[in-house]
This record gives sequence, C-alpha cells and structure tokens, in this order.
Amino acid sequence: MANIATPTRWRKRASRVCSVILTIQSSTTPGSRRLFPSVTANFLSTPTGLTLRQGLNVAPKNAILHHALGLALVRLNRSDEALRELERATALEPGNARFAYVYAVALHSTGRVDAAIAKLEKALLAHPNDRDIVTALASFHQARGEHAAANRHAERLKSLDNEKATSGK
Repeated sequence: MANIATPTRWRKRASRVCSVILTIQSSTTPGSRRLFPSVTANFLSTPTGLTLRQGLNVAPKNAILHHALGLALVRLNRSDEALRELERATALEPGNARFAYVYAVALHSTGRVDAAIAKLEKALLAHPNDRDIVTALASFHQARGEHAAANRHAERLKSLDNEKATSGK
C-alpha cells in the first residue's frame, strides 16, 4: 500500500489522515450515536478540530472528514458552513444513505424543507429499505400537511417492519 519511495513527510501525513478516519469510523458505530459529545465554540482550535482540518488539507476529497466537520459545525450552530460540509460529503459519496439523510435533516432544520424532501426522495430511490430515510419523509410530509405522501411512507415503514419480523433480523 505505501510506496517506499514516498517522502517521509507524506507518509506521516497519510498516517495522520488514516488515524483520523479510523477514529471517526470507530466513533460512528451503532453504539455511538454522537461523534462529538461536547463540541464547544472553540472546537475547531482543539486538537480534534485541528486534526479534522489537517485531514482535509491532506485528503480534501474524503467524505468522512467532510461529514464529521459538518456535524461539528451543526453543533456549533454554524448552519451555512455545516450545510456546505455535509453537502460536500454527499457529493463525494453519493451512495452513502447516512450522509444523504443527515444532510437532508440539516436542510430541513434550516427551513429548506423542499430541498430536504427532494434529497430524501432521491436517496430513497437508491436505498428503498433505509428506515431513517423513510421515517424522515413520513415526518416531513406529515408536518407539511401532505397526508397522502406521509401515509405512503408510513405504510412503507410498516412493510419494512413486517419484512424484518418475518426474516428474523
């Protein structure tokens, strides 16, 4: 994997990026729902915040790093910056259902309901069995008074539950 001819500084940078990615991936396991439990206003100047920025400097096309930074910015109420990072993560990894869901929820939270629903509907085409996406669509449509669409997604949830029960998973 590593090229022996690669300069030492690049190997060190690659090692740091891998370390950040592994930390983030291990932090996003099902048992750990919050990546940054105590994000404060000075987060981006903390070692973790700086490590995220350094990681992005070395690997600017790493979707996980953009997603993690977006989550941190959400916690800091820096919505515009957060949306840019979350959108970048979904653009870099368009097949990632979780990234699409989180980005859509962030859009919804900032009042961009149409965009949130459009993002979720597109994600649903690729991930028809994703409970988070279906649940968010049902909820967003219900909140808008779009009962037929909300009911359609609620029925899909029931169907997913029935499939899960019969498969024993």
